[in-house]
Amino acid sequence: MWWNIPLFDTRVGRRLVALFLLCAIAPISLMAVFAYHHVGRQLEAQSRGRLETLAKTTGMGIAQRLLMTRRVLEEHALRMNEHINENGDRELPPGVVGLTRASLGEVAKRHPRAVDQLLADRALLETEPTSGGVRIGVLIPGTETVLWGTADPEFLWGVRDGTLPLPEGVDLCVFASGGRSLACTVADSLDLRRALFAEGLETGVPREIRWDGESGAQIGSAWNLFLAFEFGAEPWHTVVSEQMASVTSPIRTFGTTFMGLVVLTTFLVLGLSAWLIRRSMAPLRELQEATVRLASQDLQHRVAIRSTSRDEFHDLAHSFNRMASQIERHVDTLQHTNAIDRAILSTLNRTEAAEVILQHGLDLLPCDVLGFGLARTEDPAAPWDVTIRHPGTPMSCVGSVCLPGGQRERLASEPDGISMPPDMVEMLHRARLIPEVIMHCVAFPVAVDHRLAGILLLGSRTPSDLDNPTRLLIRHLADQAAVAISNILLVEALGHLHRGALQALARTIDAKSPWTAGHSERVTSIAVALGEWIGLPEPELERLYRGGLLHDIGKIGIPGEILDKAGPLTEDERAIIETHPVVGARILTPVTPYADVLGMVRSHHERWDGHGYPDQLAGEAIPRLARILSVADVYDAISSARPYRDRMAPDEVLAIIRKGVGTSFDPAVATAFLAMMEQTQPGRDPVPRWNRGDLTESIVLTGGVATPESAA
Repeated sequence: MWWNIPLFDTRVGRRLVALFLLCAIAPISLMAVFAYHHVGRQLEAQSRGRLETLAKTTGMGIAQRLLMTRRVLEEHALRMNEHINENGDRELPPGVVGLTRASLGEVAKRHPRAVDQLLADRALLETEPTSGGVRIGVLIPGTETVLWGTADPEFLWGVRDGTLPLPEGVDLCVFASGGRSLACTVADSLDLRRALFAEGLETGVPREIRWDGESGAQIGSAWNLFLAFEFGAEPWHTVVSEQMASVTSPIRTFGTTFMGLVVLTTFLVLGLSAWLIRRSMAPLRELQEATVRLASQDLQHRVAIRSTSRDEFHDLAHSFNRMASQIERHVDTLQHTNAIDRAILSTLNRTEAAEVILQHGLDLLPCDVLGFGLARTEDPAAPWDVTIRHPGTPMSCVGSVCLPGGQRERLASEPDGISMPPDMVEMLHRARLIPEVIMHCVAFPVAVDHRLAGILLLGSRTPSDLDNPTRLLIRHLADQAAVAISNILLVEALGHLHRGALQALARTIDAKSPWTAGHSERVTSIAVALGEWIGLPEPELERLYRGGLLHDIGKIGIPGEILDKAGPLTEDERAIIETHPVVGARILTPVTPYADVLGMVRSHHERWDGHGYPDQLAGEAIPRLARILSVADVYDAISSARPYRDRMAPDEVLAIIRKGVGTSFDPAVATAFLAMMEQTQPGRDPVPRWNRGDLTESIVLTGGVATPESAA
């Protein structure tokens, strides 16, 4: 198609074509436009004159037929008065479709000047308000009776064989005074009436009317038909009209013909233009398209100039392709480094951080394999955990190697990396971390706080000379890895600090009385072991761990003499003891990270049957973790010595717990505890398999977002 011709796709090509068009088409077009408007005005003037004549002649024809109807009625009235026709009103005169009589007095009520009009041998004329029919009244000679005759509409409006005596396409409307329609062939007579009565119609001179109807623009002419003298009535308005499309039909035909000539001439000129300038515009169009695609981030598109000579367009295309390649590489690097930044800042796991760095690093760096190693400890002799990723493989190879001290010191002092000696490459082969075809490896240090914490390892089949941009990219990737390691170490340190603070707080609580030393830690160990036995997920086990260490924190507010009393407690002393769950929950409430353990602290002394304290909760209303903690708390309390009793044997403790199933304890929890204890070595508490040493993720997830309700 013509729009795919290269010269039309460039501004220069369009400018040259426009020059041809301006010289060839513009003069003809200007002349045609002038002729079109001139002929159009002439046709409109002729149509206006024709409509004025039709309006006048049509109105005069209606007036003549009104007079004929009046004479017919007068003759009929005369025969009636002379008793020539014995049938009276039953025989209708020509042009009349109905006869009625009325007394002169009745008529005078409707027409105050009717008597004078009739006595002067004139007639009356009125229109029926509902049907729009026209009635003419004459006085029967020698009587005071008025004969009314309804004019035949076909005769009155000049209809012959169902059509008006007007040219094809011309419509007729007759309006009475006030705008009431008597006869109209125009579908949108309402718009015509508004246009007709927009101004006064005092004279009988035809007047031009224009309006927009349902079928388009209309033009018409109005003529006033005066009826005051002969009929004592307000004037009628006859309007003949036709569509503007009918008026302008000849000029449209002329315009269509001329446009065909213009189009033909245009194609001839365009063909000549294309033949002259196409060869120069094609390269320009391709370059323009390439720049647009580059601006829309299509960085892989390249320009291919199909030219037999190395001209300026060819050199420009070569420069463009080189620039696009550089931009694509820079954008790809930014996208990968940005993805690495987001990923390493959102992960707290060493393995996940290594996988992210390797996954994106393979897409950026010129290597056959990429590895990431992490030092387990600061001990130089300790092995390194190394993860190797191969292109096109979803899984990584994981292993451990020992880095010689000399290589470790050399790496720490060379931020731009070192080539690994053959013995180190062979060591990686033996560990099955890299395939045998990888013969050359380059290592780059990853330092945290000026300490070697990891390495980036690039392996290739052949020696590779890394240019400066590539080394800068590797250095940036190593810095990102250092940020990830630093974040992980920082959060791990925070986890150790948090765990130590919890244990210190628990020991502080238990140290208030020599009889409860180690109680909180033992209860926590038993509760976590029971949670593992039941199958709680790790986040629930972590909450159970923290709740167990803090469950008796409220005993800080209990006097020591009550805690260490050797004899039975009084009712007042027991009431004080039973406040420690409420006091503990009140102490922890301001500490937002511990909001999810408030339910365990407050409800670990509630009973399944509702006779516990402090809220007398029963059944499922007791938080689930508090029910688990309750069994562990009772087990450790009655199996440990107290100032008022000796410790009980394990069988006696289990018998008491078995007796409390369904009353003191949740049946499901207590049954699981008894089953767990049956498989535990007699005389020893169960040891949980859950690793409480890594609270990193739980600290981040629970810090400041948990609610007391979540403890349920």
